[in-house]
Amino acid sequence: MGDAHFLSGKKKAALFLLSLGKDTSRKVMEYLDKDSAATIMEVMKNLDAEDISMMDHVCDDIVCEIQGYDPELLSGLKDDDPETIARKLSHLPPEKASLVMRKLPERLRAEVSRKVASMDRDANSALKVKIKNRTLTFDEMNMLDDDSIRHILSEVEFMQLDKALRTASAETREKFFRNMHPHLAEELRDILEQDRTVSFMESEQAQKEILDILFMILSRK
Repeated sequence: MGDAHFLSGKKKAALFLLSLGKDTSRKVMEYLDKDSAATIMEVMKNLDAEDISMMDHVCDDIVCEIQGYDPELLSGLKDDDPETIARKLSHLPPEKASLVMRKLPERLRAEVSRKVASMDRDANSALKVKIKNRTLTFDEMNMLDDDSIRHILSEVEFMQLDKALRTASAETREKFFRNMHPHLAEELRDILEQDRTVSFMESEQAQKEILDILFMILSRK
């Protein structure tokens, strides 16, 4: 089987459209100019068995590009041991880490999965200690599960969250956004982009109040 990365852009487009099915691909083609549509149609007619065999790989690559994942990342992992790969993947958003995992050879994927599971157990243990000792920082809240974040959001005032997220890391912001109603998340994104003066002390105080809410919620369990 060939390498999908070496296919021409026209062949990739043809394979992707082919994967969508006749009806959907026809609708997509309507948005192309006549020359481009004719070119793609001609390429589709001349696809051979080897080209067709790479359809899934082409679709994966296109999904990766849409989601902001660079396929070259995978080649940078090929000489790493499973533990190193697991640590690198831990810094990626879950959906992107999942895409990378799917592209790893089956045996290596199993080893990396075991390392990731072990790291998760260690991280959860450390997180429980921090929560118990009330030493958790606001940015470390991105390690909480989604249910905990949603529970916090149900207790926090909108403008309180606005202040707290002003000085939060991008990763922590996204953790909250993902667990909010899309409309509210978009509204909060817009507010955060506005040039509204919030002092560092105000933001830090809001973060402390939200952490206190977290500790209160967990004390009820």
